Amino acid sequence: MSEMKVPMLVSKETNEKGEKPFENCQLDREKYAKILTSLVENYADGFVMALNSPWGTGKTTFLKMWQQHLEINSFATLHFNAWKTDYSSDPFVALIAQLKLLSNTKSKGVYEGVISKAATVAKRLLPAITKAAIKRYTDDEQLAEAAGVVTEVAGDSLESQIEEQLKAEKSIEDFQSALKELVEVITGGKPLVFIIDELDRCRPNYAVAVLEYIKHFFAVKGIVFVLGIDKEQLGHAVRGVYGSDKIDADEYLRRFIDLEYALPEPDLSTYCLYLHDQYGLDDFLEKEGRQNSSKLKAETKQFVDFTSAFFQNNKPSLRLIQKFYFRISVVLNFFKENNYVFPGLLVYLVYLKLTDELHFDAIKNKKLNYSELAKNYEKYINELDDNLYHEYWTEAQLLVFYRNYLNGKQRKYGNAPPLLTTEGQLNFESSISVQKWIDDGVIRAIDTIKNNFDYNEYSLGHFLDIIDLNSDIRLS
Repeated sequence: MSEMKVPMLVSKETNEKGEKPFENCQLDREKYAKILTSLVENYADGFVMALNSPWGTGKTTFLKMWQQHLEINSFATLHFNAWKTDYSSDPFVALIAQLKLLSNTKSKGVYEGVISKAATVAKRLLPAITKAAIKRYTDDEQLAEAAGVVTEVAGDSLESQIEEQLKAEKSIEDFQSALKELVEVITGGKPLVFIIDELDRCRPNYAVAVLEYIKHFFAVKGIVFVLGIDKEQLGHAVRGVYGSDKIDADEYLRRFIDLEYALPEPDLSTYCLYLHDQYGLDDFLEKEGRQNSSKLKAETKQFVDFTSAFFQNNKPSLRLIQKFYFRISVVLNFFKENNYVFPGLLVYLVYLKLTDELHFDAIKNKKLNYSELAKNYEKYINELDDNLYHEYWTEAQLLVFYRNYLNGKQRKYGNAPPLLTTEGQLNFESSISVQKWIDDGVIRAIDTIKNNFDYNEYSLGHFLDIIDLNSDIRLS
């Protein structure tokens, strides 16, 4: 087994701050950044936009690169990762703390005014907040001291409650006026772009509270809010808060979101290459020892070609493809540098484990005959492209290694039925047997493997065990 290496989930695409933030973008998304920048420029008074894209599609990476693009073009920006702060009971101070990043010599006085007004809001509307909680996010002593004082309503009379409500509304108006002034001083006429990411990963109550604060406290002229979300997941959070699946989450979210931009899904081949790089598969596939062997070296291209064709044919979700690459990156740790990984076979078995565990277990428990094994594999590759060489070699490997698995330690001399008849034909029914030219390829591959001592040493059980061993390691 190679040295265990935990897959890196941090993007390799983002550059240090520079002139070309999208230079390493493998998904060709700079054009989308330009579209969104134009949108921000044309609606400079401010709005709330949802950038909608499923988990695992590079949304956070795109937002970071777009933020750099905006800053290069003289936009003031803020980036708030809501998930990192959702241990707090309330997001108000966490949002306020982001404003400190806008403070400079020119804006210091205005910034202090915003903090003063924010403290009044916190004191009136969030009496349970403490100095210690505030200092988790900001070192503003002024905010901590003022908001940390618990105020008491003068009495329970309706008049007292009305007076307190009016004071609260006035404190919000004063805060918004101060915030608007800060934005004007900082941005010089351009909108401030306030990016809020990972909102759909937060606790439901926290996620909804962020939306409420944006709408009722921070919605001032000159601020464009960009919510990086998976709208479907955020909808689940909304239903969770209200405790009912009958809540129309789309209608609810329209209260807060002015427009929605669905980040276009990437081409599957491009996405596969992107994840191949993101999860560092070449760290194993292109190790020096493998590069010194022509057969092992060839496995890198075989892996790329087979996965691309396989996913183009089967059209899984992007999220499933990401889970697949994560699992592959873990599994590769259990191969030695000089081991064949048989890319097509590994791809098929890992995908099967993720999508059809019953069939995977049937293979592992030796419950299938050759025909059942072949037909299941063939349904995944029946319409692949012209590059059939990898497809029939993979089928031959699957069958030969399964025969070896059935034979146990006997391998070549066990009692499992032969794969080929004495006439050299398939000894089982294939779902694509009418395509003689495919059968011929499988037959030739089986015959070649049968006469190769190294291949006869391989058992499918070895691959099944490695994949099963890592099945509990999952992407959250």
